[in-house]
Amino acid sequence: MIEKLNNIIYPSTRSFLSRVLGSFFILLCSISVTFEKLFDFYFDNCYGFQEEDTLVWMVSQTLTPIILVITRPLKPFAICYLFIIYFFSIQLYWIFDPNIPIYLYKVQLYAAGSVAIFILSTYLISKIKIKESRLRKKQEAMLIEGQRFLDLFKNKHLTTVE
Repeated sequence: MIEKLNNIIYPSTRSFLSRVLGSFFILLCSISVTFEKLFDFYFDNCYGFQEEDTLVWMVSQTLTPIILVITRPLKPFAICYLFIIYFFSIQLYWIFDPNIPIYLYKVQLYAAGSVAIFILSTYLISKIKIKESRLRKKQEAMLIEGQRFLDLFKNKHLTTVE
C-alpha cells in the first residue's frame, strides 16, 4: 500500500518517461491526419490511389487507431487526447469541404468548440457516475440497515415463542 502511494506521489523516472513517450505518440497521431494538407508528397507508386494525398491520408487513418491502442498501456497524459479530438474534428470538417485552409478562423473555432463539447461531455458523465455511485452506496446502506432491523425483529419477536 505504501509503495503504491509512493509511486503516485513520487513517480519513477521510467513511468514518467513512458507517459511522455505515449503522449508523444498520441500527439504524432493527432497531427498525422493533417499531413496530406500540410505537406506535398510525391511517390512513384500510389498503390491504386489516384493521388499521393489520398494514400497518405488512408495510411494515417489506418495507423492512428493502432498506435492509440498500443500506447494506451504507457498511460499517456490525458490532456493529449484533446489534440486527437481537435485534429479529428478538423478532419471531419475537411471531409465535407476539402478545399478550406486549416488556418481559417471558422475551422479553428469549430475544432475548439468540438474540444469544449468533449470536455463538457466528459465532465457531465463523470458527475453522473459519481452521483450514481453515491446512490448505490446509500441503497446498500439502507439494505444493510433494513436487514439488521429484520434480524433484530426476528430475534426479539419470533424466537421468544416456543
